[in-house]
Amino acid sequence: MVSLVITPFSASVSFVITPSNVCLCICKRADGSPVFLRDIWPTRAEIQQVEDKNVIPSMFKEVYSRIELGSDAWQALDVPRGKLYGWDINSTYIKKPPFFDAMTKVIKKAKL
Repeated sequence: MVSLVITPFSASVSFVITPSNVCLCICKRADGSPVFLRDIWPTRAEIQQVEDKNVIPSMFKEVYSRIELGSDAWQALDVPRGKLYGWDINSTYIKKPPFFDAMTKVIKKAKL
């Protein structure tokens, strides 16, 4: 076992290297033995138990039933209606591309 102690700003982190794995010691117990993330990380079964108890389908149904409505601020936005974008010729933010000026619906003399 090799132990490397890194001490940035008075915090110590130890890497314990064994032939099969590399572990990160996040702190030490009162008796000096290392505590690894695997020691405190919940198992998938523990996570599932918390989800089953606290995450209920009605929460998702409520949120997603009105997801397309947006917030009150979103609903209060003044939005122009219509199928075409209303170009503001005085806008400095969005400009109408000049190649649209000569564009027609009919293609003339197309070369294939």
